[in-house]
Amino acid sequence: MRVKTGIPGLDELIREGIPKGNLILLSGKCGTGKTTFSMQYIIKGITDYGEPGVFVSFERKPEVLYEEMKSFGWHLETLEKQGSLELLGGPLDSIVKFGKKVGAKEEDMIEEIIEVVREKKAGRLVLDGLGQFSMMFPDKLAFRSSLASLQQKLNKLGCTSIFTSEIEEGKEGLSRLGVEEFIADGVIILYYEGDGLTRTRALEIRKMRGTEHSNYLSFFEIAEEGIKIVKPGEGAYLEKEPKKSEEKKEATSLEQAEKAAEHIVTQHVQEKVRSLMIESSDIKKIGEIPVFKISGTVEYIAKPSGFLRHGVTEKRFWTVQIDARNGRVLMCRMQP
Repeated sequence: MRVKTGIPGLDELIREGIPKGNLILLSGKCGTGKTTFSMQYIIKGITDYGEPGVFVSFERKPEVLYEEMKSFGWHLETLEKQGSLELLGGPLDSIVKFGKKVGAKEEDMIEEIIEVVREKKAGRLVLDGLGQFSMMFPDKLAFRSSLASLQQKLNKLGCTSIFTSEIEEGKEGLSRLGVEEFIADGVIILYYEGDGLTRTRALEIRKMRGTEHSNYLSFFEIAEEGIKIVKPGEGAYLEKEPKKSEEKKEATSLEQAEKAAEHIVTQHVQEKVRSLMIESSDIKKIGEIPVFKISGTVEYIAKPSGFLRHGVTEKRFWTVQIDARNGRVLMCRMQP
């Protein structure tokens, strides 16, 4: 059985939804859209699929979430009053103070989360802020053990969950502590990369147990109604057709497109690049949109893994599509 994400275009990348009962780790640096993504998963579960949801935050007070989510037309207080949504948590310092006051331990919090999920008969859970949550445990081993226990209990209840983790700036890895991805059934990474005044949002499905999934980088936007995957030639992510008088001024040259392609590939690899080659460049039309299609190979030194103590050289073939009118990157594919 599959659980729909409520993110337009995402279910197509994971064979029509997340396997029921799975735990998904949603990681990304600051500002990549983790809270919006996970809240949309909860809200759409309630409004579109009739599944009660529980949202646990270790970063924001409920009152802050009320105001932030109104911009997307999501009225959390109304859903709480209806009984379909439960908001728990708040800033970590206030939770810790309360825990000390009443003598509560980390295990008590996990049991409370499970009890709320059981009482609400919630089909969806979000735990927003694993990095903060981990600070409540004495060490990494205790945190990993408790996380595994929570995952197993949620699975038995048939609750499909998303846990968010921040990737610190300047550091590699898929999560804050480096253990979360091994407990999770699936891993989705959010990116917000670029240079100068232009940034691009993208996501990558690094792991998804129980289903086939896309191996390509997929671009998305955060619009008035939330997050949506952007396909070439679709969505508000693309700028409106420029006026004829402005077309020459805004048009992107092949040289500029090639530089943009090199940049996005380097960002995607996130390793030490030894060489990056452009092997073919041409222009075609997707609908009425002129698009540069640029392809090549990248050779890079991947970080050590397992028992390897040295970097491993890898080579991958890539293709990038860029809107010739305005330089927007529409698609980036990386193949072994």
